[in-house]
Amino acid sequence: MLISKRIDERKHADEPVALIGDFNSVESNPGMIYLTGRRATLGGSEQTWSNGLLDAYQSLHAGEKNRRTLHLWRDSREGLIKVDHILVSRGARIEAAEIVSGDKPMVSDHFPVTARVKFPPPR
Repeated sequence: MLISKRIDERKHADEPVALIGDFNSVESNPGMIYLTGRRATLGGSEQTWSNGLLDAYQSLHAGEKNRRTLHLWRDSREGLIKVDHILVSRGARIEAAEIVSGDKPMVSDHFPVTARVKFPPPR
């Protein structure tokens, strides 16, 4: 994957990474599995990224079943359609992570995902 290659090849590899946005991919998507350092089938072969990132929300809410961020203007978090992610370097301390719902007026068909993260100092 291009993004993992770019992260691996950055000049200051000891500096933290935050990869944030609307990935249009649910957590069970092979690309998301790969980005979080788990074994995934990509292009017909099994691959694992050794520098996989932490999903901030998953780190604190692994058991949460209602984690939908793409609500399509229905204002419901029911379901597993979380396509908006905050991924951070391993070693980061995730202090808080939330899917913000219930805001009025709704300004997007996605609920925002927020996180408070502390990164260790570079070596």
